Amino acid sequence: MLVQSFHRVDDYSHYIVAWKVFEPMNVDDVQDTLDMALEKTVVDQVKVQHQPRLLSNNGSAYTSKAFSDYLDEKIMQQSAELLITHNPR
Repeated sequence: MLVQSFHRVDDYSHYIVAWKVFEPMNVDDVQDTLDMALEKTVVDQVKVQHQPRLLSNNGSAYTSKAFSDYLDEKIMQQSAELLITHNPR
């Protein structure tokens, strides 16, 4: 059994705004959790200088066309994290 968690953390306070546990995770689950975070923070209802930014990995739920369309609808940018591995010699 593969269980994955998804959470949204505020960059400034590092407060977990919304979270869910999935088995397995898909695009709808990610969108639901992001909707929970947006509803709780109401950032999508106020005028802000910089739109919210989603930092994510390169998993299929984040790289799908459906999720890209969802972010466009929410006027939100996405930054994928870069995994750096250390290879000691």
